[in-house]
Amino acid sequence: MTNCDGSQAIIVTNNYCNIPSLSLHLSPFLLPWASHVYAKVVATNIYGDSQESLPGNGAIVYAVPDKPTDLTEDYAQRTANSLGLIWIDGADPGGLPVLDYRVRITEPTTELN
Repeated sequence: MTNCDGSQAIIVTNNYCNIPSLSLHLSPFLLPWASHVYAKVVATNIYGDSQESLPGNGAIVYAVPDKPTDLTEDYAQRTANSLGLIWIDGADPGGLPVLDYRVRITEPTTELN
């Protein structure tokens, strides 16, 4: 499994590995977002592999949402005292509904094409 094969000493020392949630969302697992993840661990030494641990379930496949796109002014919402902004949600909310948006006013930039 990605990032959990023990090839890094820190994994063996800390009994910890980091599995990218996207790898669980794609083949061969194809877990939908918000699925519970059940995993087992096998310890290996020079004599072979241990039996599998009991399944553990402490994880759920989530990801941060994709960034919103097409931020523009909504001219219909413009008043003498305010302007309106509108955007399109990102393609994937990461398995959960988006709860909040924060609009940050920034300095104008020149983007390179």
